[in-house]
Amino acid sequence: MSPLAPVEITLPTLNQPLSPDEVRKIDAYWRATNYLSVGQIYLLKNPLLREPLRIEHVKPRLLGQAPILVLPVSRQGHELL
Repeated sequence: MSPLAPVEITLPTLNQPLSPDEVRKIDAYWRATNYLSVGQIYLLKNPLLREPLRIEHVKPRLLGQAPILVLPVSRQGHELL
């Protein structure tokens, strides 16, 4: 098989709604990934907020392609559904 050959992928279908536990887990995952991405984008120090947030913890300016981090987070949350 060629590395560029198309691959057929079948996704499972949901025949019933998600259980409350599944919804809770997806929500927790979504909140955790967003928290981590925001911490990576904006914070220099204290990412787990073990002490009160101070101005010294925040990056003075954003560099690079920070919005790129948001796309994988939003895609991963939707892939869980």
